[in-house]
Amino acid sequence: MITEPIDTLARIQEASFTRASEATRGAFPPERRMDGARLLSFLARKWYSVLATTRPDGRPQAAPVGYALVGTKFVMASLPDAQRVRNLKHEPHASLVIDEDESERHGVVIVDGTTRLLQPLEAGLEMRAPFRDDAGTFPDWIGVLIVLTPERLLSYAAQGFQG
Repeated sequence: MITEPIDTLARIQEASFTRASEATRGAFPPERRMDGARLLSFLARKWYSVLATTRPDGRPQAAPVGYALVGTKFVMASLPDAQRVRNLKHEPHASLVIDEDESERHGVVIVDGTTRLLQPLEAGLEMRAPFRDDAGTFPDWIGVLIVLTPERLLSYAAQGFQG
């Protein structure tokens, strides 16, 4: 198993909790945090999340989005004229929330970071590959790839979480 993404994501998470407020550390106690392997497993098998961006007038905007974990980066495909793309051109910082299940079985990962907007042909093959169909075709509707580099990462796994 490749350990680089595991180690990097675990390091980002550890640094995030070190810098976090006491309230955040209390809400995400150490025994409930996902370790690197569990974190990578959870993120790699999930496809959908909520992306939060900031509109040019300062208002927040959150919308569901599909993503792929490519190494340690979160890659999202978008229409080129989507509000999220316009928002990210103005303010490249964004948050991604990936969650699963409810009550005692829930888990969540919150990722904050800086994004880059890439035309599909500017992106490496590894960033385009997750969005190809079974025949290997890249969908025409994808006009931009949003690449989020995590700078802050928090995770929580309730006691009954199977993730």
